[in-house]
Amino acid sequence: MNFQGKLYKEGMLPVYRTQLNPQWKRIKHPIVSLETNEKGLEVTFKHTFETNNDTVYFAFTYPWSYSDNLDFFDYLSEKLLNNSPHIYFYRETIAFSKENRKIELLTISSYKGITDSSEKMLTNLFPTDKIRAKRFDSKQYIFITARVHPGEIPGSFVLNGILKYLCFSHKSDQNVMNLLDNFVFVIIPMLNPDGVYKGHYRTDSQGLNLNRFYMNPSPIDHPSIYAVKELAIYLSQTKRLFMYIDLHAHASKKGCFIFGNSLDYKNQVEICLFPKLLSMNSRHFDYEASDFSMKNMFSKEKGDEFSKEGSGRVAIHKATGIMYSYTLECNYNMGTRGEALYDAEQKKSSEIWLAKNDFDLENTRNFEFIMGNEKKIGFLEPEAYNIEAFEEIGKGICLSILDLFEMNLNKKNLRIIKANLAVNLLRKAPFRFEPGLRKLLKSLANSNEAKKTIREIMSFFEKNNGKNEKIYKGNEVLKEKNENKAIVRNNLKKNPLKM
Repeated sequence: MNFQGKLYKEGMLPVYRTQLNPQWKRIKHPIVSLETNEKGLEVTFKHTFETNNDTVYFAFTYPWSYSDNLDFFDYLSEKLLNNSPHIYFYRETIAFSKENRKIELLTISSYKGITDSSEKMLTNLFPTDKIRAKRFDSKQYIFITARVHPGEIPGSFVLNGILKYLCFSHKSDQNVMNLLDNFVFVIIPMLNPDGVYKGHYRTDSQGLNLNRFYMNPSPIDHPSIYAVKELAIYLSQTKRLFMYIDLHAHASKKGCFIFGNSLDYKNQVEICLFPKLLSMNSRHFDYEASDFSMKNMFSKEKGDEFSKEGSGRVAIHKATGIMYSYTLECNYNMGTRGEALYDAEQKKSSEIWLAKNDFDLENTRNFEFIMGNEKKIGFLEPEAYNIEAFEEIGKGICLSILDLFEMNLNKKNLRIIKANLAVNLLRKAPFRFEPGLRKLLKSLANSNEAKKTIREIMSFFEKNNGKNEKIYKGNEVLKEKNENKAIVRNNLKKNPLKM
């Protein structure tokens, strides 16, 4: 299949709207041609005009501009002020861009646990005279950012899905109240407002890829990146930062997936747990497409002199030590799966089974799921994304955070899910090459030893202290070399398991 045919098959079609009908839709005809020239990629497409007296607008993907962002938050502020007195919503300017546009910070929670104190004024940040947001000492903070790459608009729609779920849901929705009562969402919705305003795809007004400067950002040259890192460090130092998610879009890889960091075996299961839960809470998210490799933490893109070590996901983890530090990517156009083949009752049955709190390995379904042999729900052909699909992923993020704390009303058996992840990771690099962990993998392949090995693995994960641990944890200390541009794992030093 040629590139043109592949591109069309995967749904990479421009969108259009008319003056009479402002709703954006994908064009209905195949792409005519694709040509690469000195200006970039030139797309030729065909469109049938519906009337003779209308103005038609075309775009690469569903637009979301700098002014759209400002208008939406104006609307959100007014609606919450008048209709949602239980929601704490605070809007402030954390910095100004190089071209003096606002870089806004939103703080969203309920009033439960609010203190009389305001947050700290951080050095070189919060340039206006406005009082800082109120402080919550008893809640975990979820830090979300978007649009560091200005053309990656799906990230804004995922964020809007989070905001709509938190702010527009009724107070009687217990899942929403669990989120607001237990977490504080701090959000920088547009990290690169200059690039967005100018219509850039990947850079700011200086021609810089800002997602490579988190290691040592300048408050002058990279004000939004400096703001993210300083705020993350501050929240970490006050022991409130729980999770960081940077929202992006992907032009070539289909679906919605996560890039996570690569740590030792024990922590890697925890890192993979959130994306796994997200795949259960959103039919558009694809866990199997996610990448947690060390290579993806330090690789360079073609033509980029900087490595991904300078990206938000990697740098925030290194600066704060938090495990839950992610890049979420959504393809502009196409998912990896469509509607489920099974009907609602069959899906509900699966959910009820997975919610059971038992860890009975004699239960065939439990054992097969842990080993990765459980029959999965089937799906139709992949479907094209629209704005609602991106927003649904945002809601799924909220529900998955609840799952981590077992607060989701649609409960899931975290022990079984973690066991499935632990077994699955043993089969993948780098763990399958580690001598001690290879012994575990060999035990799992033996039907007489598999259940015993699973119990020992889970016992290891559930211990609160490090005494008498039988399973090798790996080495989470990352040794830097070549001026912080590459890392290596330490050599394995001990036998993980005495069978």
